[in-house]
Amino acid sequence: MPLCQKTYLNMLGIGRTHFENVRNHLATNGIIPRVHGNIKRMPRWRTKITIDITVATAVKNFLENYAEIHGLPSPGRNVNRIIQSLTLLPAETSYKSVYRDFIAGLENDSTLKLLKYDAFRKLWHQLAPYIQIMSPRTDLCDTCQHFRNGLQYNARKEEEAKDLLKKFKEHLVKAKLERNYYNRNTKLAERQRKLVDDNYSVTGGKADYCSVDATAHYSYD
Repeated sequence: MPLCQKTYLNMLGIGRTHFENVRNHLATNGIIPRVHGNIKRMPRWRTKITIDITVATAVKNFLENYAEIHGLPSPGRNVNRIIQSLTLLPAETSYKSVYRDFIAGLENDSTLKLLKYDAFRKLWHQLAPYIQIMSPRTDLCDTCQHFRNGLQYNARKEEEAKDLLKKFKEHLVKAKLERNYYNRNTKLAERQRKLVDDNYSVTGGKADYCSVDATAHYSYD
């Protein structure tokens, strides 16, 4: 049964341009597979340079140096996702501001200036996920905030900054001990509550004082 071209293309699920390309390839090369033009080409991630080990190393070294100057050690939040300790950049920092500093620090004839923002950000996530930007809502105690402000604004000399950083890390160790103590007690209270629910029944909605040997936890926020 004869078919019109429109019906035939609709049955194949292709457009007229694709059909013409296949027909021209058949007429020129015969019955051999078509090879896409991007085969064996390196991915460029919407940038004008090839992402190789040299580019990746340059970006990673810049990020680590940048974090060494501007970053602060993590106060201990969200560390379960990444084994390596986090370094937090100030909340007023953005990916684009770091990218602009990266480009501004390059030589005028450097090919790295062709690296686009999207590619820079992807490399950041892949190579240095432990360097993150602090959320404006990051929960810091007064002592953490004091050390953070001192490191960012008040430390004029390298020795002064090292001393502040040492004290900051000592404070974080103490804070971690307190946090572990808090977590142990809350878990103990949860187990005790389940034990009371499973083994003690209260009649009339009221229990005698000190009638249950259990631990309760109260939190004042």
